Amino acid sequence: MIKKVLITRHSIKDKICSRLKDSGFDFLHMPLFRVEYRDEILDCAWPFKQSQSDILADTIIILTSVNSIKYAKKFSLYCTLFFVVGRQTAVALKGELSNAAVRYFINVESMLLYIKRYATEMKNILYLRGHIVSINIAKTLNNLGINVVEYIVYKMIPIEYAPTEIVNLISDSYVMLYSTEGAKRFKQLIRAISFEQNALEARLGFICISKKVANVFQKPMQNWSIFTSQNENEESMLDLLLALPQI
Repeated sequence: MIKKVLITRHSIKDKICSRLKDSGFDFLHMPLFRVEYRDEILDCAWPFKQSQSDILADTIIILTSVNSIKYAKKFSLYCTLFFVVGRQTAVALKGELSNAAVRYFINVESMLLYIKRYATEMKNILYLRGHIVSINIAKTLNNLGINVVEYIVYKMIPIEYAPTEIVNLISDSYVMLYSTEGAKRFKQLIRAISFEQNALEARLGFICISKKVANVFQKPMQNWSIFTSQNENEESMLDLLLALPQI
């Protein structure tokens, strides 16, 4: 019976820790990336020709990660509406900018559909992102004639682990995966130690935040189980984990 949970995001919420402990799970922290901020972006000006007296409701900042929030604070003076992907990012943004107007989207795809539908009502769009994204929002919208300026405000640097350390961490574990890049990185680490060859000796359950993340493991090994959360957030992932039969 697996009672170990591997959390792969760079930070762990106290609420998540408490729920795991209360449910009898041991948890280990194995961040897959460290965040390197590009603080020179904080010296950048608002990229659109717009005076303080000319701020309109069609001025939008797109955020898809909590890591971009400190940059959102800088540009919030010029922005009347945030488009935010992911519940955690939306909650974190409201914590920093309580008066911000936020339109929340469950995923990037639903946000793109909305922007395409109402593009004529949007004047200025600034996208704050990391250097690796699963969908290039600015490129996608610019190709449709919708003007988006993007600032790359942080980088995700892969964290290296010794082979023996990886084996000890991941054997007989549920693994929480939060992004396609995280899933790819985890798969890369497994391949680096030829873990597939010993898959029958270890059980792994992957708790994926979305179908897109789960699809990284299209051909799982025999002792791997893949699970996908319904609501694409960490709380939903934990609900799924606690409801699973033990494997």
